[in-house]
Amino acid sequence: MQIQFRNIVKGKAGQYLILVWLVAVVYFATAVTTETLMLSSTDVIFLPTAGIAQAALLLFGGQYWPGITLGTIFANLSSPTAAIPTAIIYSLSATLQACLGTWLLKKINFSNRLQRLRDALGLILLSAGVSTLVSSTVLSVEMSLSQFGWTKFFEVWTRYWLGNAIGILVITPFLLTWGIQLQKQPNSQNKSEPTFLDKIRQVWRDHHPEQTPTNQTAQYFNSWEVMGWLLLTLVLNWFVFCSRTRAASIHYPLEYLPYPLIIWASLRFGQRGVAIAHFLTAIFAVWGLMRDSGPFIDQTSNIPEIFSLQAFLGVMVITGLVLAATVAERQQAEMALRASEERFSKAFVASPIGIGICSFSDERFLDVNESFLDQLGAQKEQVLNATPESLNLWVAPDQYLQFRDSLQTQYRVSNLEIQVYNQAHEIRDWLMSIELIDISGIECLLMMASDITDQKQAAQLRNAKETAEAANRAKSLFLANMSHELRTPLNAILGYSELLREDAQDLGLKDFVGDLKNIHIAGHHLLDLINDILDFSKIEAGRMNFHLETYKIATLIWEVETTIAPLAEKNANTFIVDVADNIDIMHSDITKVRQSLLNLLSNACKFTEQGQVSLKVWTEKDTDSTAELPAIPAPERLNSDSEKDVSTSEINLSLPIPLQPITYVIFQVIDTGIGMSSEQIATVFNPFTQADESTTRKYGGTGLGLTITRKLCEMMGGELNVTSELGQGSTFTMQLPQILSYASEDIASN
Repeated sequence: MQIQFRNIVKGKAGQYLILVWLVAVVYFATAVTTETLMLSSTDVIFLPTAGIAQAALLLFGGQYWPGITLGTIFANLSSPTAAIPTAIIYSLSATLQACLGTWLLKKINFSNRLQRLRDALGLILLSAGVSTLVSSTVLSVEMSLSQFGWTKFFEVWTRYWLGNAIGILVITPFLLTWGIQLQKQPNSQNKSEPTFLDKIRQVWRDHHPEQTPTNQTAQYFNSWEVMGWLLLTLVLNWFVFCSRTRAASIHYPLEYLPYPLIIWASLRFGQRGVAIAHFLTAIFAVWGLMRDSGPFIDQTSNIPEIFSLQAFLGVMVITGLVLAATVAERQQAEMALRASEERFSKAFVASPIGIGICSFSDERFLDVNESFLDQLGAQKEQVLNATPESLNLWVAPDQYLQFRDSLQTQYRVSNLEIQVYNQAHEIRDWLMSIELIDISGIECLLMMASDITDQKQAAQLRNAKETAEAANRAKSLFLANMSHELRTPLNAILGYSELLREDAQDLGLKDFVGDLKNIHIAGHHLLDLINDILDFSKIEAGRMNFHLETYKIATLIWEVETTIAPLAEKNANTFIVDVADNIDIMHSDITKVRQSLLNLLSNACKFTEQGQVSLKVWTEKDTDSTAELPAIPAPERLNSDSEKDVSTSEINLSLPIPLQPITYVIFQVIDTGIGMSSEQIATVFNPFTQADESTTRKYGGTGLGLTITRKLCEMMGGELNVTSELGQGSTFTMQLPQILSYASEDIASN
């Protein structure tokens, strides 16, 4: 049973009931105590219960209105002459008043901190002014019907309306400004529950965030200031309202002496300090009235001046609340301004964009950041001391007038491009934005400048690059198409020249046989040139296809040796082939490998006379275990059914991907020919380039052989390198993967 009761208490329903009864008890105790502050049934000074009811609903929520109803009923039933219907009527009027005030304040987005003028005026006008009309009207009607009659209706209504209003103005701000802090609970479960004194200290720290442990002097100063203010408030209020000797000794109206203390609290301590000042002043004023002392007792008739006291309290509280809210708003505005200035200062200093602040009247710079100086290449003193006439030293002369017109006639200019001379007398392109701003009452121009010289140059280079690439693609496409169109008639010429030579031999026309042979040789040479141009244009256009197949390296070497042997003998060269014993097969494009070897060997034979040309072949394994497996794009399939398609045997899709490490086949071509210098080696793989002009005149060729060979090697996952010395021969090393496969995404798409 005990555990069940504890669970209920810890639940939301239990907490709700506890808080409702707590509100009821506080309301009841305050109402009973307030009875002593009434000099008669009509002389009501102020009703703290109205302020408690309003503060309870604003702090905890409107759902706790039953606490007010219960507290009012119990307070009315505690009187010996009270009747149950009257108690119910009073409780309903008090509850309705608090609920109406809460609803009206929520409509204006009321804040319990009272830090805005809107909140202070809302509490004064809506809660104290409007919502109190309900309770005062109900009470006045009930008392007129049961006790006084209608002759005193307006008097009773006025007293109760002022009593409820002053109760809200005095008590509600006090409970709100301190209650919102006492509601806070610690987040950490490991910490013990704070005591009431701890909460009070935390409230004070929240109200004075500038007091840090490192600033002990300011902390002690503020503490002594608070203690001095509180002591002076107590002494002065006692002297003004409770001292019986005051009237006999001083014949001046001293009841407004607490006002400087209220202004002090408004300026230094905010709404919490003002709420304490109002509360203490009201308590002392009522206490003095009960003691028949103070400025609100008519000394001649000894009759309390209730209305004067209510007017005094009303004016005092309204003045303090409005002044404190105004000061708080000003402080918040100043803090926001300082924060904004700090953010602007940080952005001003750290901005990569050049920022300059120029006076609008005399066109002088007031401040510039480092980016502005870096872009201009000048010192800060030079810029700040520059006159309007000296600006033409920086701005290009043809744009200086445009720049000055922008400064003088336009308050906002965006994307203004000007040319500026920096300290190195270089013309730089700036993109500027200018806007008129106000700094401490001075009209200034905020200028933001970005050096776009590099961007413009990059854009020009990018456009030129795109234009060149487009022209290069058009050139490659033209060469490919033209080479294709030239090969068809050239093959016919070769065929017919071969037939004519055979016919001339059969007819015994020996004089024509030599000429026809020369025509046939020239045609073959021309066909080789066209084939090179066609291959190069295909490579540049990205239209080179590879057809993979498995073949024996020995067969490839035999075919190459058979083709190269006559070329070697032509220049009286010795051709040596050295193949390692472990060489077996390759899976690659045999045509492209054969073409590459023939290019290297034919060059070696052409540039070597009465020397030696060697071909060495061996295998090596890549030591890099993280190397990616070599792969090439799958060949493009032809859409037309009449054209030959790529067979599955050529693609060999079922070939397994080799495991790491990758094995490479090394083809090395060594000659003892003319060799190359380091300058010639640097350009030997460039298209349409040979060693020098004399080499071209003597040996001929297009200069595309080595370019095509290297491109093919790279496209097949290999590489081609050269070492050479002038007059000592050259060594070309071609490295190709032993097993080459198609890229998986290309296979899937095909």
